[in-house]
Amino acid sequence: MNHVKLQWGNTLKYIGCLFQINSCRVDIRQQLRKYHGNFNNIMSVYGKGRNEIAAVQLIKCYCVPVLTYACEIWQLVSHLSSAEYHKVDVLWNNSFRRIFDSCWRESTQLVYSFIVVAFQ
Repeated sequence: MNHVKLQWGNTLKYIGCLFQINSCRVDIRQQLRKYHGNFNNIMSVYGKGRNEIAAVQLIKCYCVPVLTYACEIWQLVSHLSSAEYHKVDVLWNNSFRRIFDSCWRESTQLVYSFIVVAFQ
């Protein structure tokens, strides 16, 4: 292009998703960072004595879409590895633990099940 050599990159960005060139694997670190940023913004506003259900609703509206943006492409092009699924699972569990002020050893499955049923 105009006698300038183009640099070959290791990633390709398509619809906001980063793909590794050699393996076509999806790099979800960007979505995880955006989720953390949105989540931390919401939690910093709520502080102590917050309304947990309102926090969950805000997380559902502002954080989950960031995390799951273009996830259909992940399934079509390349499946996430078990380590990447584990990262998303840990992220989700830690979010619930922080909202409900629970210990890291406590399971969030019961709380999650209650919220899923309550918001349907």
